[in-house]
Amino acid sequence: VINGATVVYGDGANPDLVKAAGVEEPASLVITYRSETKAVNAVRRLRRVFKDTPIFVRASRQSQVRALMDAGATNVVVEKSQVAEGICNLIGVSQGTITAQSLLDAVPPLMWDEEDPATTLPYTDSELT
Repeated sequence: VINGATVVYGDGANPDLVKAAGVEEPASLVITYRSETKAVNAVRRLRRVFKDTPIFVRASRQSQVRALMDAGATNVVVEKSQVAEGICNLIGVSQGTITAQSLLDAVPPLMWDEEDPATTLPYTDSELT
């Protein structure tokens, strides 16, 4: 119990397992798989059973959002977008005053996985200026 709410940790992609843990009507479900395939499959399975429950999902890249929303996610949090916004907040710069390239220069290369950072940046220059 955290702040009066029952929180169950574990592989909850199986709705029967969620119910077996005593969660008949969850207030919300959070999916944080790194794998897009696992996340999409989990959202589909859970949405079939928990039709009105908000399902919040973590995604690594903006390109994953559509598949997760189509599977039934209520909202998707994109890591890279959140990191970019966080950096802007930390350095006190409005997102409207910087360019995509300046974000690339500010973010450690490790966060871009093996992909080309120029193609995975969550914002385009036109969206930031």
